[in-house]
Amino acid sequence: MKHYIWLLMFTSAANAALVSFPSQKIKSIRVEGSAVLVGFENSAPAGSGCGGRVWITTNDDSGRAKYSLALSAFTSDIPVSVRADNDEPKKMLTECALYDIVVSK
Repeated sequence: MKHYIWLLMFTSAANAALVSFPSQKIKSIRVEGSAVLVGFENSAPAGSGCGGRVWITTNDDSGRAKYSLALSAFTSDIPVSVRADNDEPKKMLTECALYDIVVSK
């Protein structure tokens, strides 16, 4: 039982810094070196600490996959839902780091 409670607390703490951008279309993609800024129709929820964009690094396979999926959704005009990490050390200016992206049709 103690292990279950510890796991539950750890999981909650790990997800506490995630901000959801509900289903919406990507309105812009900007590449600056190895960073990609993805802009949305609407800003992040008020009080979330994120602006209207999220950023992705293309320095690893995970980041390149996220960028590829975002670019495909942008060119196809398909809505996406994303979660972004608003942990201060992971931010680029006021923009939160992209945690995951879901394409829905």
